Amino acid sequence: MDIQCRQISPYAKKCLQDPGYFQLLSKFEYVLNLWDGKNVLSLQTAQLQLTPLSLVLQEEDFRAVSSVLNRDRGCSAGGGLLRGDDWTIDTGTVKTFTCRFPEQKGNYPKESMLCIARAARVLAKPDSLCQLMIPSRDALRAPILDSVQVSAGELLAQRRPEQLVGLGSGLTPAGDDFLVGYLAFLHRYGSEKELKALRDALYEARHKTTALSQAFLIRAMEGEFSAPVLELFTAAERGHQEEVLSCTARLCAVGHTSGSDLLGGILYAAKQFGSETKKEEEIT
Repeated sequence: MDIQCRQISPYAKKCLQDPGYFQLLSKFEYVLNLWDGKNVLSLQTAQLQLTPLSLVLQEEDFRAVSSVLNRDRGCSAGGGLLRGDDWTIDTGTVKTFTCRFPEQKGNYPKESMLCIARAARVLAKPDSLCQLMIPSRDALRAPILDSVQVSAGELLAQRRPEQLVGLGSGLTPAGDDFLVGYLAFLHRYGSEKELKALRDALYEARHKTTALSQAFLIRAMEGEFSAPVLELFTAAERGHQEEVLSCTARLCAVGHTSGSDLLGGILYAAKQFGSETKKEEEIT
């Protein structure tokens, strides 16, 4: 069975050029995460937002692959192809989608970032690390922080964000999602010195987390991010407040808390490195 690939990330396309064998890492309704011991690919439908790991299939093709792919039956890669026992995906002529910011650095959008912070008070999940960036001003209504939030807060207070790698549970722990947001801000608005320092520290700690989360972290270190992240920064720089609110809502809706955790990393970086254009307390 020949299967058409609708879209693919540059990273996924590169992974399929060299010979390899991928096994099932995790399986969900709209995504199959595959792993060859080093690289992670995400076969998905258009129901999900694009990520730097994505290979997007028609829904019926995805269902066909999902029905036969399991932990005992993997698939081989090479020459731009991904092959199972009775199916083949050819990615050779498929156009890649953009995973990166424009090459030119953007100007810090102060007003839009404040709009994002205000929206996060309402939209961010209360059990996410974003909560650390938007504490309630009403002590009677302030949520009780869980152990992950408390640990993250202590590490951030000590200026040791690299220690967040692997913090939390699930396929993409909260600490890693937070760091992806932190990296996104630095790639767009930070200095090369700040970015290099964080990237070096995270690279040393990358093995402390899951294979899937490590893949997202490494892509973020290389400057590649999921569609909701890129869309949020684009909207912020355009200064369209309704678009900013809509993009903030879409990001917060990603995963259980993944999007909100990531947003927390963006706001944390804004507090740390946006002080030249605003007072730190404005962001909270």
